[in-house]
Amino acid sequence: MNDTEPVVGKTAGFRAVGGCVIYVGGTRPPSNEDWDAYLDFLAPRLSPTHVTPRVVWDDSEGPSPLSRKKLVDLTRDFPVKVALVSSRRTVSVVLNWQRDAPAYHDFSPDQLDEAVAFVGVRGDAAISVVTALHGLRRLLLGSGTHPCNTATQAGRHPIG
Repeated sequence: MNDTEPVVGKTAGFRAVGGCVIYVGGTRPPSNEDWDAYLDFLAPRLSPTHVTPRVVWDDSEGPSPLSRKKLVDLTRDFPVKVALVSSRRTVSVVLNWQRDAPAYHDFSPDQLDEAVAFVGVRGDAAISVVTALHGLRRLLLGSGTHPCNTATQAGRHPIG
């Protein structure tokens, strides 16, 4: 899988890097437009013969039930390995819809290295993925640490 430039909308950003698809959300659920763009981005990167590793860093309550269903329908016939990173302890509730699949696991933000290792990315590629996650998060949320989505409020997104 080739590396791509970041795609950043109003509520989510994503890209491919280090053989992994990464997705970063903010504190609000993804908009339908951003979620559909992510699914369109993800679809050609899925393979029936090998796992498409994904790392998701999202502090919202996650996508709507309809959006989750679209993801499940899209990925149903493909092997997946997904690390969900969140500072919200309620993230386990969001994962319950996939809890029967051992290919999903939740991590806290201070466990990024472990999250990337969980999806099978190692070495220089793992460093690239962690660096890209932080960069995408800065693009989406701005450089501050305030929990609100200040970048979105200021309209500083290159897309959307």
